[in-house]
Amino acid sequence: MLVRTFLKVLGGAIILPATAALPGCSSAIPTEATISWRGPGAETDVRRWVLSYALLAPHSYNLQSCIADIRQPEEIVLRCDPSRLLPETDPYSRQIMMSHGTFLELLDLAARERGFKADIELFPEGSVDAERLDARPVGVAMQPLQQALQEYPEQQANHQAIRQNCGATHLGQTVQMWARVGYAPEVPAAPRRPLVDILRA
Repeated sequence: MLVRTFLKVLGGAIILPATAALPGCSSAIPTEATISWRGPGAETDVRRWVLSYALLAPHSYNLQSCIADIRQPEEIVLRCDPSRLLPETDPYSRQIMMSHGTFLELLDLAARERGFKADIELFPEGSVDAERLDARPVGVAMQPLQQALQEYPEQQANHQAIRQNCGATHLGQTVQMWARVGYAPEVPAAPRRPLVDILRA
């Protein structure tokens, strides 16, 4: 009986505070920012192939903080790029945690497409208090609103009303994610870093 090799994936590692600011962006999306959506092409390394799909996963604020270390054969260690965090708007790194979860989910689906099973070990370098979230597509679109509500003074009244409505009125309490959900036209591909930018090989 032929058994395909397991693809070992270690997810988690330690999330550190941000050390550098992100550069500004224009409204124009350069061609190289969406080239990753073309797929892995003729890539023969199965790890690079599955990572080419995993990096397309939704990510909070589109920060794309995942780093994939493939220096060990048949293994991927997923780490967080500390320069791509927003400690002011995501102080407990909850959104980063969810974003890395979507990365791992797409990696697992891509591995299955190639006939592999991704053996995912969460937080191999130490446990982190986290809840596992399971979100499945249901044919609707989501528009995150919390950044606009938090960062613009003219939205302060709306932000306070939402906090009041959700019971987050005491010091230290916050509404981590606020979004509107509904049916909407298809949106164009979001910018993504090329695979070479997230690899440590």
